[in-house]
Amino acid sequence: MSLAHRLLPVCDLLSYGWLVLTRGWLQPPGESYRLFENSLRRHRYGRASRIASIAFDRHPQSSDVEAMQCTLALRSGDLDRGMQLLEHRLLAGDRRAVERLLFRTGSRPADPLQCFTVLETIACHRHVLASHRCYARIAQSYIALKLRDQGKARSVLVALGKLSCEQATLPGLGACPQPNRQNQAKVMVSLCTATSHLAVMLGDDRVLERAWQQVVDLESTLDFDRLNPDAALRMSSNLCRCLALGWLLESTEAVSASQRQGLILQLLSSVQQAVADACQQGASASRRRTQENHWALMRTLQENLQQLNHDDASVREGACRRLAVQLNHSSSQELTELVERRLQAALNA
Repeated sequence: MSLAHRLLPVCDLLSYGWLVLTRGWLQPPGESYRLFENSLRRHRYGRASRIASIAFDRHPQSSDVEAMQCTLALRSGDLDRGMQLLEHRLLAGDRRAVERLLFRTGSRPADPLQCFTVLETIACHRHVLASHRCYARIAQSYIALKLRDQGKARSVLVALGKLSCEQATLPGLGACPQPNRQNQAKVMVSLCTATSHLAVMLGDDRVLERAWQQVVDLESTLDFDRLNPDAALRMSSNLCRCLALGWLLESTEAVSASQRQGLILQLLSSVQQAVADACQQGASASRRRTQENHWALMRTLQENLQQLNHDDASVREGACRRLAVQLNHSSSQELTELVERRLQAALNA
């Protein structure tokens, strides 16, 4: 970690102390919002609330203050006020509260049903970005998984299907230079990941196969030399998960299980090499910034899949258990168990 990053919390603490001492007289609302954001990022919610209160006393009409109030209202579960403020901010072209809801789970309502409702509003709102609509549906899918709500899962699955079909037709999808959250290829991979998880939960192999084929088609168009390298690395784990989930599919007249499995291993190896060639230069920095060790997952995923064909039954069983955990990108333990059972069934077929 650089010296500047180590000093940032200290500088913020000093700025916060100055804000409290002067009651906001000497700091513009933009600086208050920066302190507010950093407080939320460090899960200092009491400090964030105090910053918003002081800023409101000094600048009640400020857009920065309204954005803070919107986030706090929604986080506390005051949906009437929060949604009203959200509408004001979106009409003004301010999407900061939306981005906090989508990408910072600590800023969402604690009640999952309230959270699902807020995300539904974002997914249908005319003033959000297309990527926001996608990520709102993706977030809803993980709530449905957590709640084990099959009705919500089916509803979200329909929306995800429409979005992924639209996403697949975007020009230049496989070489998108945009950064992490705006990267169209990464959005597509995330849509396919959420779709695959819901399909496994619902036991819908038709949808699972469609999502698997979509990600296979996407992989064939990926140009890692032109993709944003940080986004490429960040999407590599879910890309490999989606490809590997094809192992759960039964053989068909057109494709046998062994052919599909061979293709999966070939594609995983290809992705790992392409990511290494394109992203290795920034690997150290990216590894510090990302929550998941993408390099390790790409390697161990292939190792565990290969062990499914081992002669020793205990080795195969261990590989099944490890793969079930690796292939589940949600917090649903039930999904891990479903994936493990499906892998076991594939072994015994």
